[in-house]
Amino acid sequence: MKYHKLLMSLAILFLINLSLLAQPPLGMNYQAVLRDDNGQVIASQEVEISFEILQGSNDGQVIFSETHNTTTNAFGLVNLVIGSLQSLEGIDWSADTHFLKVSVDGNEMGTTQLLSVPFALFAKSSADAFSGDYNDLDNTPDLSSFVQAGNPQDGDMLFFNGTAWHLLPIGNEGQILTINNATPQWTNIPQEDDNGDEPTTVTDVEGNVYTTVILGEQEWMAENLRTTRYNNGAQIDYPGDNFADWLNNTTGAYAWYNNDESANKNTYGALYNFPAVSNGNLCPIGWRVPSVEDWNELITYMTENFEDVINTNAGNALKSCRQVNSPLGGNCNTSEHPRWNEHETHYGLDLAGFAALPGGNRLITNEYDKVGMTGYFWTSTQAVSDRAHQRYIHYNNSGIYSNHTWEANGNSVRCMRDFDTDPPSEYSLNLQASPSEGGTVTGEGDYAPGTSVAVSATANEGYEFSSWTNADGIVISEVASFDFIMPPQNTTLIALFTGDNNGFGNVSDIEGNEYLTITVGTLEWMAENLKTTKFNTGDDIDFPGTDNAAWSSNTSGAYAWYNNDIANKDIYGGLYNWHAVNTGNLCPTGWRVPSEADWNNLSNFLINNNEHLNTENVGNALKSCRQVDSPLGGDCDTSVHPRWDSHFTHYGTDEFGFSGLPGGRRFTAGNYDFIGLLGHFWTSNQANAAEANYRSLSRANGRLSAISHEKQFGFSVRCVKDAE
Repeated sequence: MKYHKLLMSLAILFLINLSLLAQPPLGMNYQAVLRDDNGQVIASQEVEISFEILQGSNDGQVIFSETHNTTTNAFGLVNLVIGSLQSLEGIDWSADTHFLKVSVDGNEMGTTQLLSVPFALFAKSSADAFSGDYNDLDNTPDLSSFVQAGNPQDGDMLFFNGTAWHLLPIGNEGQILTINNATPQWTNIPQEDDNGDEPTTVTDVEGNVYTTVILGEQEWMAENLRTTRYNNGAQIDYPGDNFADWLNNTTGAYAWYNNDESANKNTYGALYNFPAVSNGNLCPIGWRVPSVEDWNELITYMTENFEDVINTNAGNALKSCRQVNSPLGGNCNTSEHPRWNEHETHYGLDLAGFAALPGGNRLITNEYDKVGMTGYFWTSTQAVSDRAHQRYIHYNNSGIYSNHTWEANGNSVRCMRDFDTDPPSEYSLNLQASPSEGGTVTGEGDYAPGTSVAVSATANEGYEFSSWTNADGIVISEVASFDFIMPPQNTTLIALFTGDNNGFGNVSDIEGNEYLTITVGTLEWMAENLKTTKFNTGDDIDFPGTDNAAWSSNTSGAYAWYNNDIANKDIYGGLYNWHAVNTGNLCPTGWRVPSEADWNNLSNFLINNNEHLNTENVGNALKSCRQVDSPLGGDCDTSVHPRWDSHFTHYGTDEFGFSGLPGGRRFTAGNYDFIGLLGHFWTSNQANAAEANYRSLSRANGRLSAISHEKQFGFSVRCVKDAE
């Protein structure tokens, strides 16, 4: 098992039961949640955890070591006692600073200074420092009225919060001492079937680690997202101080408050526009940007599980306690960022560890606003065509509020996922072959998390095995037979095969026109532009021809040949308005016009499985290589249509047989333009009442761009279906 030091929840809780015991405690409790490189908990697996205590520095002398062989529980949790195998009695805790080094299965996870050694251990080794009564000392202040606590009992503790002394009653069996808002409190030890509300971690694609908190049936990040990449590795656009690029961005962008990464990345996280949210890949795999309903469930949990929390003060309950002149004192009272501005009445309590922060926002007026004052958090729920719902919390009131705002604004993001309080004992492993005739697969079934499953793929005659991927198109193995460790979730693996026909299939439309097809991941695509003049029902599609008025007014579905010249039919295919797409009958039976999700699946699969591809060049890989002055030479270098116009930098490589062509477009007014320059391909998704979404390939760049336009435009169409 491969581990990454940032993927370990090294929540080192030196938590001992401080009830009065006949003997001082001889160990320190250690808890950790182990995760793999994908951020998934390592559930129900044997692990070897080694502890070393170093003296003086993080590379100092090793004065203690022991190794535990243990098994994680269903949540990846381990509970160990440091000192249960080797004695800690010989350590002089008062002599120097001490550090704890942790290794898992031989992989060093990190070294942490022991800033707070349990007092009972410290006292045991330093008990001879002074023997006698306090009153035997000289020049001591009178403490008779300094510490006051009503009726303390044996085992009770006093603590000073920076303002006053408080009494903490003795704990109970099965509880551990934790710190919340700089205040000690007793907390029930999480059991295997009760994960409580204890924090764990999740790691994004860049290795940023976030504390998380489990609240009922949800697990939330307790920090603002700060990734600059989608979970498929693609770079998110960063316009920086170029306001025009920020305002016009429709594919997803992020910003740092005041364009200052060093000051704000690790304090308040990034600010994202809504297109980055709606991309669907912003959060770590398995996590999501919360919907309006997810936020409502969070608030309901707070009001039902915390005394005195109601809808009107849930914001204070969720806020980080870090605030200028916080009445809670201690670490909560701070002027250092991240923190909330001072307010005489409202202050963060952080009752559940959510630690909401006021990261401010970036406005469509090119202003950054309200850091320290307001935390704006996107939901994944769109309101209208150019606005989406948000949640926000102010420093000067107590609630958590909702409205909708411009999608071009930049807000903070908190990711979350569903948390199963009663997880099943087994999960399903679904195996598929793509294409289905390419081979057979074995190993499918229901398995307990942590089970090693023998998975195998065997190619049929005429095919070769290529790789195993997951449902997101990420390569899992390039070996046909391997052992797959079952995660605690239903999982699909796909065996990819290539055939002697160079991967091409074929399909015919209702008129008998034949099209080459290619399989990419879980989808089979036409490798040519559609050219049918009939719906798959047999009905004719309207053909306004040169009647521009009839073209611009058509709402039932129409097609055109570029420049009204049928010679373009077999070269670039037809140009269809979106109303033809929307009938649902444009493609051959069993096929469909691809949705936004289908196009995302295509680009994500190619990027995830080809290290040289990213969002800036995946379009070039999809373009036909036929181009004027193509540097590839041979049949690719041509001036004969179909082909792309010459460009000094960008040229099609057609690495996967998609052969994207620049069929141009017909405008609403009926005129034509951009043949040889642009290939526009409709999606089945409308953007609003007047516009629909499409994908664009351009001679001038290497991207596969997502844009929307009027439904009356005439664009090319590529049909798709799920691979069998």
